[in-house]
Amino acid sequence: MVNRTSLYRTAQEVSELEVQIKHLIDKIHTDKPFKGSRTIKNDINENEPRL
Repeated sequence: MVNRTSLYRTAQEVSELEVQIKHLIDKIHTDKPFKGSRTIKNDINENEPRL
């Protein structure tokens, strides 16, 4: 059996910036798992203005 989505879409490469952001989100969530997505977003925007 063939997965139909593989017929319609091709895999795209992930940018280095996206990988950095995901690692940052993972680090924040691992250190403080009680923070929600909005708080994590605010933390990133306040502490990492270059992203």
